Amino acid sequence: MLNCKLGVFLFVLTSSLAADKDGKAVFGPPDACAGWTAVTNCVLAAFDAADVVALHDRHRQKGDSDLRIALVRDPMFPKKVRDIVVEFGNSRYQAILDRYLAGEDVKVSEVEPVWRDTTQLRVWDSPLYAEFFAAVREVNLKLARSARIKIFAADTPITWSTIRDRDSYWKVELQREETPAQIVTQLVSSKRKVLLIYGSNHLYHTMGLTKMLEARLPKRVTSIGAMSGADALQQKLREAAGQTARPVLISMGVSEVGRLNANEYLAEFVKPAKAAPPSMVGLHWEAIKKFFTGPGEQPPQDPSSLPGPSNGRFEFPSQAVLSDLVDAYIFYGRKPTDDPRIDPDPAIYTKGGYGAELDRRKHLIGQ
Repeated sequence: MLNCKLGVFLFVLTSSLAADKDGKAVFGPPDACAGWTAVTNCVLAAFDAADVVALHDRHRQKGDSDLRIALVRDPMFPKKVRDIVVEFGNSRYQAILDRYLAGEDVKVSEVEPVWRDTTQLRVWDSPLYAEFFAAVREVNLKLARSARIKIFAADTPITWSTIRDRDSYWKVELQREETPAQIVTQLVSSKRKVLLIYGSNHLYHTMGLTKMLEARLPKRVTSIGAMSGADALQQKLREAAGQTARPVLISMGVSEVGRLNANEYLAEFVKPAKAAPPSMVGLHWEAIKKFFTGPGEQPPQDPSSLPGPSNGRFEFPSQAVLSDLVDAYIFYGRKPTDDPRIDPDPAIYTKGGYGAELDRRKHLIGQ
């Protein structure tokens, strides 16, 4: 009887996933991907249809952290994909990260610069990011060397001791999409599958890193967003789930939610682009064009026709629907306890001069 039930479950799971003509995953109904085990299995199954599966990181949300740790701890993960590309690591420290993940005798203080010394200030100080690296290290210690998981720290390499002013910082900041795009493209070109973990703003199909990748790779990225709460979009996701199991993965390709207007339901969650210093405006504009149009496309003659910051408010293309942006959403629940935000311990800013160094960087770049 047990084997029969397991067979039925696997049939439902594998039947719920197919691939469209571009190779990305098309997920089935929510009841096939509801609950932690099922969601993990559905994300893993997505690698059968796509070269890159992109998980949105909402920065400091425990649900996102729990999912990625569940993925790397699943015995099937290293059999399907061994390469992870993350936003929360300075690629300058790749060698020390490799040693740490391999289980070598590396102190936490030696590996901390990986997530502390990125282009982004304070963003990765939540313990969730250190816990992810530690989880991969733990998994790797149980695997044969040839089967171990590798994490690529993909934030543009920055050496803060050489940053003199806001202009020198922006020359690095403007490469933040190109650095991971090169890493992922090289991996996929070598027939590798990639788990990509970046902030949502980078992973919508219509712009940013995902759009850059899709212009370079023969297969599109499968982009999986994340939501929790009780606002308008979260309410629509809760209704679409149709049951109580959480988390639940809801396909935008088969759900009515996917046909909702992106600006009406999602623009409020998108952070407008940072303002560049006057001396960097030219380079910034070129980066903005690349961010929204992608390589290989001709930028529009009229800058106002580009999606993006307009009077301080972000806007997607007027006719964009949610399925244009992501392939699925994982809904963690409507209560704060379903998906709590985990902030850093304030004490880390009073020890070892770290807080003073962050203040120096903030002043230096004018934030």
